[in-house]
Amino acid sequence: GLPLLAFVLISLNEISKMHMTGKQIAEIPGVQEVHYIAGKGSILAKIRTAGTLDLERRLDQINQIKNVSVTETTIVLKTDLESMSLPISREKN
Repeated sequence: GLPLLAFVLISLNEISKMHMTGKQIAEIPGVQEVHYIAGKGSILAKIRTAGTLDLERRLDQINQIKNVSVTETTIVLKTDLESMSLPISREKN
């Protein structure tokens, strides 16, 4: 697998082009998730890579996207829980 997990907070030059920029980011190899967020930054991307050199290449690709102004990367040291499954709600609406 790809042992290095990182989250990249991405700020944009033009918010109106956020979805177009997100689609460009999603095309980069190793990008698993792209989220549009409120607060600091506009996009949060989850990236898995083989190591720091591979991550550096992916960050270079993100920073080459015209609408990207600033990125802030957090590397995960250890994960206790990572799951795609959600509890099934038994409540009726």
